[in-house]
Amino acid sequence: MSYNKFTLEKVSNDFGLSVHTGKLPISEIQPEKASEGLINYLAENRDWAMAQLSEKARSELIVSPVLAEIRKISKKQISIFSGKQFDIDSKRGLNGVCDYIISKNPDIFILREPVVAIVEAKRGILEGGWGQCAAEMYAATIFNQTHKIEKPIIYGVVTSGLAWQFLKLEKSNLYILEPEIKIDDLELLLGILKKLVI
Repeated sequence: MSYNKFTLEKVSNDFGLSVHTGKLPISEIQPEKASEGLINYLAENRDWAMAQLSEKARSELIVSPVLAEIRKISKKQISIFSGKQFDIDSKRGLNGVCDYIISKNPDIFILREPVVAIVEAKRGILEGGWGQCAAEMYAATIFNQTHKIEKPIIYGVVTSGLAWQFLKLEKSNLYILEPEIKIDDLELLLGILKKLVI
């Protein structure tokens, strides 16, 4: 078994997580100005990415440039791993590849603690990615604990490229945060990502 086999119900049952809805603290978010380069890139490639109907295309053409912008905003004090094998506990199904793992460590070669966020790109309905993302978030808490790093909150994002849904794992409570953020609200999206991972 691997991360992509998890549903929200299975994550809850297997790991004793209580699932709740929550609110993004949008009033507390300072929007982050997007660079002209990112704005122009998304304007040129968004329709192409969405027409491909594949997670890979959306990931490469929309998600990756947005995350690269966050790394730039952080002055390269975070690292972002794409397509990283994240084998934590194969007996419990906590193994496989994550679309993106964000670490609050500048090392770009080795995944080091603390892991602060997991990003999953999906081509369809965001709800279909909640279970997989939550399993990866739970694995991230184990990863941090193994390295003796106390990181009480892990964030996750499930995105279609156009819509971004944030999740928060705090102890045994998993929160699905509302509202979804649209890529059209790019400065708000960047502001939320900055607040969560930097």
